Amino acid sequence: MTTDVLTVAPAFSEIAGQLAPLNTAEKVSEVVGIPVNTLNDWRTKGKNLRFVKLGRAIYYRRDDVLDYLQSQVFNSTAEAKAASAGGVR
Repeated sequence: MTTDVLTVAPAFSEIAGQLAPLNTAEKVSEVVGIPVNTLNDWRTKGKNLRFVKLGRAIYYRRDDVLDYLQSQVFNSTAEAKAASAGGVR
């Protein structure tokens, strides 16, 4: 048996503990607070969160969710605006 080792920023450790290696949109929404409709919209547009498609089922990998959250950490509102406008990040 192998152990799943995950290195997470302390700020996201509680979120990481609530997520399985693969998660439904509903679970990600519940834990992270992103509405399911937003996740669905992002998926159809190929934005933000990568996903896994198994048959008809859609899953989000814990590591991808945590990577997305980390990518949303900014030092200033100007940096956040630039990122959302397709800038530096």
